[in-house]
Amino acid sequence: MFSSPSSSKRWAHHTQKGEETDFLSEKVAILLSLYNGEKYLHEQLNSIVNQTYQNWVIFWRDDQSTDQSKFIIESFSKKYGKDKCIEISDIKDRLGVANSYLHLLKAIPSTPFIAFCDQDDVWHPQKLEWAITKIKSLHSKKPTLYCARQYLTNSNLDIISLSFSLKKKPSFSASLTQNIATGHTIVINTTARDIINLLPSPPSVLHDWWSYILVSYFDGNIIFDDKFVSHYRQHNNNAIGARSSILQRGIKALQRGPKIFMNIFNKNIHVLLFSGLNTPIKNKKILYSIHSSNSFFQKIIILLKNNELRRQTIYENIIFFIWFLLSKK
Repeated sequence: MFSSPSSSKRWAHHTQKGEETDFLSEKVAILLSLYNGEKYLHEQLNSIVNQTYQNWVIFWRDDQSTDQSKFIIESFSKKYGKDKCIEISDIKDRLGVANSYLHLLKAIPSTPFIAFCDQDDVWHPQKLEWAITKIKSLHSKKPTLYCARQYLTNSNLDIISLSFSLKKKPSFSASLTQNIATGHTIVINTTARDIINLLPSPPSVLHDWWSYILVSYFDGNIIFDDKFVSHYRQHNNNAIGARSSILQRGIKALQRGPKIFMNIFNKNIHVLLFSGLNTPIKNKKILYSIHSSNSFFQKIIILLKNNELRRQTIYENIIFFIWFLLSKK
């Protein structure tokens, strides 16, 4: 059942009084793709209702759910979401997670801000307010992507761990090696939306990573907030989930092996390099140097010259260096 708008007890000791803002007239489009999410959808929608920043509208599409997901959001739209929920139903086919969100991004009308939303998490009441305040504080018309940390929880929202703080700053080179922008924490401005809409993501690359890559490719602003903006459920039906420790991340990478990662890495570089997009020359040079490197020696030079072509931890970088140096195209 849906609750009336109120502050959640879950956040009582974390929430600060919302500051007066001068941008309450600027609407946030919340993009929500549904697929068999009935179990947790009520809580996610309640956390949107309870936002301190209330000028939002949900644009949603159902990706051929076989449960009650569509019924739940339609019921929500008649009460607490009245006049604030719009279905995007022009494509009935199943698109999959990444394509569903990228389709929503193209289909919605222009709004100053856009937020990605998963169907099974719970947002901090000030999530949107914090994001928009950070973006506005830059006073920039450049493409801007905001993302943040999360409480990692079990299916009952009991906190089991914390997502990592960054050890290295976001950059275009870094975006090629690892995604640091968790989808449901992302808020972008309309300039970033226009850029992301220029180029479809390659297979196997989710919308959040592709958004980070493209905004970085155009030398946009990447904001990583150390605030914890959500309870991020880790359960069997997660589209991707998060690793709760460095060891787990390392083990998972080793289990996958180099082939999958390097195929994605090389495909992303190929798609970007031959996209014809009008991007900074220095970023095209980064792509070309990687794309044209065939020998072990050439790859060593790239790693020595480009100290931003790195992942977040030393253990992950050791694995990445080995895979990069030994890979064959």
